[in-house]
Amino acid sequence: MGKYAKIMLQVLIAYIIFSVLSQYFETYILIVILLVFISLFILFGNKPKDKNLLFLEKECDVEKFIEFVNEKFKDEEESKYLLYLTYGNLYSGDFEAVEDGIIKIDTSKFKPKELMLYEEIKMKLLYNNNDIIGYESKWDEISEGKYGNKFYNDLMVLRAPIHLMKKEYTELVDLLFDLIPKQRQVYRIIELEYYLAVAYEAQGKKEDAIAVLEFVTKRDLKLDQVSKGHALLEKLN
Repeated sequence: MGKYAKIMLQVLIAYIIFSVLSQYFETYILIVILLVFISLFILFGNKPKDKNLLFLEKECDVEKFIEFVNEKFKDEEESKYLLYLTYGNLYSGDFEAVEDGIIKIDTSKFKPKELMLYEEIKMKLLYNNNDIIGYESKWDEISEGKYGNKFYNDLMVLRAPIHLMKKEYTELVDLLFDLIPKQRQVYRIIELEYYLAVAYEAQGKKEDAIAVLEFVTKRDLKLDQVSKGHALLEKLN
């Protein structure tokens, strides 16, 4: 449900409750009740989202993200710290550190979201090693598992490299056209746009690839895909 739809629903519910209660209570009592409900909503109904990935999702600054992880998680449970640190190393392009970190992680106490981050790291390592069979097998395993529906968007994002490795560029472009407008996390958009540029370049659509790469590199965000975008743009120019 969208943000404005939720607001309208809340207003409708409030109106119905007010109409029902107005038959039994005086106006000033209803106002007091309303103020109590508003206070409870502010305190408990508008909690901030998990900020663990904020520097990636909004600022796309992997250096700040790793600094944040070292400050927040270093003295906490080791596997959780290693998970977020390794995820940061993944998006900085430090695959040696990723390979070193992933083998030390114990997932037994992870929440579903943390498990999905862990699986994404493993899949990106397979992609980096161009292991098409291993990557596709892992994707099928996750999509058919109990969290397949919960993390549908993440899985579709992770579907893109399969087409890239198989050189199925038409299918990849179609998938990206569907996926990109649905993304809310900036670092996901940048990642998918980079894949789109690679597909265009492979299809011989040089001008289209350059246009996409100019978007990817415009703000010089601190992500591995941006660094790769600069390299590909230099090649095409």
